[in-house]
Amino acid sequence: MMAKLFFILFFIAVPRFIFSQISNQYLYHDTRENPAYGSAKKLLGSTYIINCFVSADRKGWNMADKNYVLRLQNEGLGWIQWHANKWGISGLSFDTYNIGFDTDIKLNEIERTEDFTKMKTQWVTTVLHAAGYNNIPAFYDSVKAATKADNIVVMVFAKRESRSHAQASGTNNVNNERFLEGSVVFSQAYNGYPVTAGVILHEMLHLFGAKDIYEDKQVYRDPEALEKMKSVFPNSIMLETYTDIAHKQMEQFTAWCIGWTNSYYGWYDLFMHNTVIK
Repeated sequence: MMAKLFFILFFIAVPRFIFSQISNQYLYHDTRENPAYGSAKKLLGSTYIINCFVSADRKGWNMADKNYVLRLQNEGLGWIQWHANKWGISGLSFDTYNIGFDTDIKLNEIERTEDFTKMKTQWVTTVLHAAGYNNIPAFYDSVKAATKADNIVVMVFAKRESRSHAQASGTNNVNNERFLEGSVVFSQAYNGYPVTAGVILHEMLHLFGAKDIYEDKQVYRDPEALEKMKSVFPNSIMLETYTDIAHKQMEQFTAWCIGWTNSYYGWYDLFMHNTVIK
């Protein structure tokens, strides 16, 4: 108990320059939210992204807005490639396929809620069913066979004001509705901000194990630890998503979460107890 208390006090008091010098490292062990499950593993090798544009009623996407979203996505993928090079990651590639680009995938309604933990929609299943893909495991198998991709993810772009979030896998059962992992990105947030490259990038990184670096009323985190994390990594892509991503960083904690580094520091444990990814 005393040892644990000492570690916590040390973490809160330690100057920021110490973090790069901590020698207490372990062999890489994957304690991410979804360690070996689902269609997105580590962010290494090839990733195939299935974009789905959905709407309900008459509030559909226009072609200019769809092209704008795709430009934002490409900006985010370029950001990943640039940071991968900085981390010494080679062989990273992305391919995209668009469903609902010419004509929106139509849903009866698009669920809207501020509290993502209460959202009932299983987005990947719901959207792909609406697009005519009724057997999700078979769909995944066919995409995997055709692309040979290391990772496959679905990005749902919904024409609605709501809270964007990720729905990662919690099982390696291919029949589970979340085996094929995806995120829903809404065209506008509750605060009125339109979708940004940072939002798209942030939600996709969650599928590979990245964690939020901010306190949320639906997710308990130690406030003091979070303040220290924010002071050490104030420009993390997992902290804030509405400013220019050119000023955002792939810091060491997130790089470890997505598999870009094997260096594990003991203080990461303070951020690994979260049971919800969004």
